Amino acid sequence: MSFEFDDATAVASDGSVSLPERWTMGPGYSHGGYLMSVALAAAMEDASHPDPVTMSAHFVRPARVGPAKVETTVVKAGRSLSTIRADLHQDDAVCVATLTTFGNLSTATDIGYRSIEPPDLPPPERCIAADPAEVPSIPRMVGNLAMLLTPESTGWASGRPHGQATMEGWVSFRDGRPIDSLSLPMFADALPQPVLNVGVVAPWTPTVELTIHVRQRPRTERLGVAFRTQLLSGTYFESSGTLWNDDGTLVAMSRQIQLINR
Repeated sequence: MSFEFDDATAVASDGSVSLPERWTMGPGYSHGGYLMSVALAAAMEDASHPDPVTMSAHFVRPARVGPAKVETTVVKAGRSLSTIRADLHQDDAVCVATLTTFGNLSTATDIGYRSIEPPDLPPPERCIAADPAEVPSIPRMVGNLAMLLTPESTGWASGRPHGQATMEGWVSFRDGRPIDSLSLPMFADALPQPVLNVGVVAPWTPTVELTIHVRQRPRTERLGVAFRTQLLSGTYFESSGTLWNDDGTLVAMSRQIQLINR
């Protein structure tokens, strides 16, 4: 069975890729987390280890729907880790510059210490589906996902933000595609921004930089996710996130800094 996300992240042997309309943030502009997954797909082909452990992306300029190209460079290929640079280009200009270090997470279940706990999420049937057809401010790419937000997270959509810069819920692929490491950067950037729940109104909050740390291989039908902003200063804010298997094991942690474009 062919899944839409696999088609959308397919990179040819020469690095060429087609960015579809279905994975956009706004009219014609590709979603940042999706673009990270495209770059990761190319980097995986050159990596000598199976698992992305950390990936950082700098978003230099917006990428539009249409043809693009990913250029990769092997920065290091060691015994324990390999590091790959993958840059996505359009019109001979870099749009997204990424650096990913790969390792082997097969023993990551041997947890020696943990002080972080999974979010206390209600069951999916008590959450509220995010649907771009019903809420125009939700990006079109969300239509590819089954996104279920906690009731507390959705007040902004009806003009009643709850006053805490948090956003929580459950996410998975709408077509049933398994969740894997390739999809984690996209999921780490998929939810509405936490600052919406403190009354911030902005048509666009472009990401400047996003880093994701993968702690375990995903083993779940849906991810439990929680994002929080601690500081909004001037036109910048940060968002820290955690992504969990449905059995309460931590899969990944993310942090990004974004710009409020009013």
